[in-house]
Amino acid sequence: MSKKGSSGGGGGSKTRMTSGAAARIQSSAAKSSGGNVSKGSFAARAQAAAAKNATSGNISHKGGGGGHPHRAILIAGTLRLPKVAHPSSPTLRILSYQHCQYCVSCLDKHILTLFNYEIQIIKDKADWSCVIEKRHRNEYVGNELLEDQKKPELDANDSTCAKTTKRLLDVAKESPPKRVAKNNLNGLFTTSGGNDSDKSYYPGSDEPDDDTFIEIKKKRNNYTYDWFTGPGVMKSSLSEGAKKWIIDTLDVSNLLLEYRDMSVQRASENKIEEFIESYILFEQNVTIGVSSMIEPESLNVIFDTIKNEFAPYHLSNDDVLRCHKMAQTASEDFRKCKPLLRKWQKDLDDDQEDLILETFESIINNFKPEVYRQDLKEDSFVHEVFEPVIRPFFRNINFKCEWSTDVLEASVHRKRKFDPILQGRKADFSVYLPIRGNKFYLLASEIKSADFILSNGNKIALEDCDLVKLGNEMKDIIDKCIDDGVKSNDLIICGLLVEGFQCRLFVMDLKYEAIYRMILLGKFYLPRDSSDFGVLPTSIERLMQIKTSTMSTSESLNSKTVDKTSQSHKKKGIENIVQVIADGIQDNIISDES
Repeated sequence: MSKKGSSGGGGGSKTRMTSGAAARIQSSAAKSSGGNVSKGSFAARAQAAAAKNATSGNISHKGGGGGHPHRAILIAGTLRLPKVAHPSSPTLRILSYQHCQYCVSCLDKHILTLFNYEIQIIKDKADWSCVIEKRHRNEYVGNELLEDQKKPELDANDSTCAKTTKRLLDVAKESPPKRVAKNNLNGLFTTSGGNDSDKSYYPGSDEPDDDTFIEIKKKRNNYTYDWFTGPGVMKSSLSEGAKKWIIDTLDVSNLLLEYRDMSVQRASENKIEEFIESYILFEQNVTIGVSSMIEPESLNVIFDTIKNEFAPYHLSNDDVLRCHKMAQTASEDFRKCKPLLRKWQKDLDDDQEDLILETFESIINNFKPEVYRQDLKEDSFVHEVFEPVIRPFFRNINFKCEWSTDVLEASVHRKRKFDPILQGRKADFSVYLPIRGNKFYLLASEIKSADFILSNGNKIALEDCDLVKLGNEMKDIIDKCIDDGVKSNDLIICGLLVEGFQCRLFVMDLKYEAIYRMILLGKFYLPRDSSDFGVLPTSIERLMQIKTSTMSTSESLNSKTVDKTSQSHKKKGIENIVQVIADGIQDNIISDES
């Protein structure tokens, strides 16, 4: 699932089940009452104020056979409306904004141009009788367009007006109902002269398509959600004789595909909040999401099976003691760490490999005790904190590393299947094995600095986080390997999610048809300062697990054989990642903009 800001424009895939759209303004009161305006409604008060102050008694354009009202949309931002000649300069009194602060940003007196004359907008202390429904996950309130209120514009003789209105309504129909400000505006709507040929038009864009459009300023961007960007499919079904994930009498494959179908149905019905907020929910001691479909006893069996498939790596007692000795030395006097390293080097045989020594040597040689690591920006954080820890584990001459300047070829491979001009994602760090001119990726990493997490961690929406992006990258890698002839059973791809000093290690496989299992192997931490080297034993154990997995996969890649059945086994285009967590399984339908 992806999030795309409507005010950001932007690329993305060409094919969508639903596409981005503008905020919509809807009058629920007018709809429910058959168009009648209640006396206490915002529309009634605004109309009364306008009638009282306007020299013409209403905001209207008097033509040859009489007049028709020009309808104005009130939204959060600056009004910029079509210019129509009119001799008068009415005053429009706007009621108090205190209960509708997201709808109009006129805090004091403003003079706006409307139909070639000025309108003086004044706020009153009177209350607005508008209904605002705040979703608990959204701090903004959006708007909806009512088709019945736009009917006069659709029937107008002015073709530009009719086309623009139709475009506004078409866009509104495509937009999910996340933005719900229900204001009874009745006769106060007008159209804007947009460019019907501009398919990227969104009301509220930072770059208006026409001088007559308004630039909407909101506290937060409005977002739309896309499902199945690219060659996605609505329904996923297993082929005859498919290898299924079955534990005892529990058919896990069917259960997960059933949950996927349910999620797609909810997404297609625009029930997006519920879908997002049950993002991962197949975990022990949780009664929502996928876990609600499985009995606790069966859940325990599933997780025990997963743990047996991916055995952890454990340091020897001697290695644990060495790590403790170095951590104690660094905490007491960091200057004594290098002499201790030299002692370890002398005790090492010439042909002996010592990963503990190499790891501490890499960290200490690049460590700057005077630097406050929490304040490092992402690039400095990656190369001063992350790289020294991970570098020793991928010094194998056959492995190649890429950083954030390189596009992930597996992502390019998938995107260009349905659009040759699209670019792939850029992983912050990745490891690949070059074979016969192809890059076979073994590890992808997404990294955010501690400073970024501290400043923005609570503001990052779940569907926009690096976990989603990492899952997509790992799935892309598996798909490309299968396209290049690797058996799906041989593939285990690693993923590393770095959020400040906390790291989470994932693996993904495709052992069972149409089920991309993303499994959390564990967490570890990067040292924050010289007194924090005590976290490194666990870090080394987790990274050794990555190294063991990548070495095993690289051996399979080197002896790869073309498996035609893998193509159908992969179920190309299914954005169906099942994330299995140490105490839970997460089912995500993920799109390209993540």
